[in-house]
Amino acid sequence: MMRIAIALLSLCLSASAFAQRTYLTEATKNFYVSTVGSDANDCRQATPCLTIQRAVDNLKQNYDTNCIRPYIHIADGSYAGWSDYAPQVGCQPSADGGGPMAIVGNCANPAAVVINAVSPTKPTSISYDGGAVATVICLTASSPGAPGIYATNGAILEVGLINFPGGIYGIMADAGGTIIATSTLNFTGNYVYGIMGNLGGYAGVVPGVTVSFASGVNFSGSFLFAANSGKVVFQPSGLNIVGNPTGSKCYASLHGLINTAGNPSAVPGNAGTCLQTDPGPGSANYG
Repeated sequence: MMRIAIALLSLCLSASAFAQRTYLTEATKNFYVSTVGSDANDCRQATPCLTIQRAVDNLKQNYDTNCIRPYIHIADGSYAGWSDYAPQVGCQPSADGGGPMAIVGNCANPAAVVINAVSPTKPTSISYDGGAVATVICLTASSPGAPGIYATNGAILEVGLINFPGGIYGIMADAGGTIIATSTLNFTGNYVYGIMGNLGGYAGVVPGVTVSFASGVNFSGSFLFAANSGKVVFQPSGLNIVGNPTGSKCYASLHGLINTAGNPSAVPGNAGTCLQTDPGPGSANYG
């Protein structure tokens, strides 16, 4: 009897906590971050927050999306990056346009919104984990020591209008994470690897997207990299490729797969042709 009472109390407490969430409406779906804001604020337009992390946490902890897509708008400036670890509360994509949160910088000038490392101990700019889902657009992902954009453990990211100013990895989909580019990727600095799928991660660029490279950009590892059953889909004939970086086109190992739709020689880079580069058991194949 006591166990039943405790279980009922637990259910009531859970329901109470859920009921305290505020349902979003079309009028309340927008949140704001600014370099002149404060994390003591509620992230509204007149009272913006200072950090993107605060805006993400505030939305996920206090609001039910109510099948309405929420937006976090980032004003011009330089910011610490952020991490997101779980699905948001509320229904996912629906007929009325609802869906995962969108984090938006300056779409007219993505270079005006610079996202730096989350912290010295977490050097990624943008990190999603544990089933988190989001759209991230119109900004610069600056993290010299780690991936600019990282998704792992079932997280799903749509990205676009992103500048990559240089580092180790531009995009890294790891351990079952997914990153899909649906608009421009602009590589302005050198990387070891540009786009990577690892440990079952999936990184893809959809047809019609522009992928551009500033003069002198080099990939010292390879532009595309797939390892440990990771997958990268990059089909040059369906993309608008601007510029010609130096460095290896592709590298794959341990059942990694890079799909070039039968056009490996057109992958950006001047070394190799995206043929099998890791011969032997567990090597990759290219489509």
